[in-house]
Amino acid sequence: MSSCLLGYFANSLSLTCDICTSPCATCTGTGTYCISCILNYYLLSHSCLSSCPSSFYIANPVTRNCDPCNINCLTCINQTTICVSCNNSLSLYYQSNACVSTCSSNYFLVNNICTYCQTPCKLCTGAVTVCASCFLNSSAPIYFNQYCITASQCPIGHYINSTNSSCEVCPVNCTQCSSITTCSVCSSNYYLYGSSCLLTCPNTTFTSSNSTTGICQSCNSCSTCSSSSNCTSCVLSQYLYAGICYGTCPQGSYASGLICSACSNNCPTCQNYTYCNSCVSSMNLYKGTCYASCPSSTYANTTQ
Repeated sequence: MSSCLLGYFANSLSLTCDICTSPCATCTGTGTYCISCILNYYLLSHSCLSSCPSSFYIANPVTRNCDPCNINCLTCINQTTICVSCNNSLSLYYQSNACVSTCSSNYFLVNNICTYCQTPCKLCTGAVTVCASCFLNSSAPIYFNQYCITASQCPIGHYINSTNSSCEVCPVNCTQCSSITTCSVCSSNYYLYGSSCLLTCPNTTFTSSNSTTGICQSCNSCSTCSSSSNCTSCVLSQYLYAGICYGTCPQGSYASGLICSACSNNCPTCQNYTYCNSCVSSMNLYKGTCYASCPSSTYANTTQ
């Protein structure tokens, strides 16, 4: 028997061309074994349906077939690749109409759904409101202890790390700071020197008695000092006398190493403690010694 016309099938029993059963547009073997469907019907497993099974298939208006959802989708809508739920047997998770093996960095997995981190969290962990980082252009761009805060909310004892926009704790022994290396206030029993906190001030500094926070202040014109007005040693070419550094020892003293020592009593100027260069007005100088009256065989020279 020659081929049947479109819309008919070859009946092998009657050897006739019989018409396909509506809504089949074309069929084979029997009138109900559809190959294609009439308008507004869709082919699924050789049957023509007025609508495709909900969610598992999509009606294709071009081929008039019920197209199955993408293998990653459990259900889909409008297009076979627009998922509504995912094939959990493949360990896939729903995210923005797609099924993925892992959530994107700014999503968090909740009940097998990749849920967008809650603003101002850029990244989150444990929950959509538990932040791991913050959006820099948000109203709270600074990360601190799983939250996003403003710069003014970064508490005392912390500083804002501009590298990663986080509020981080100051270094140990530092109660206030502006960076990991720049302290402004130190812990109790520590002293601020420059931008560091030290247990003791360096020799070239002294602990300010007017400071309640412990600050090492530089010595004035001294090599080392115990206060702003009391040097304990001097720079080279200077001499220490009574807590002050001099270029030359003052009258009434003499140079002994880098220290000015006081001349002996009645000796306004001297070369050392036992050798006077001059005497007080009531005494007379003789061979480096001051006498109340001149020794025998000498006389007081009042013209000198």
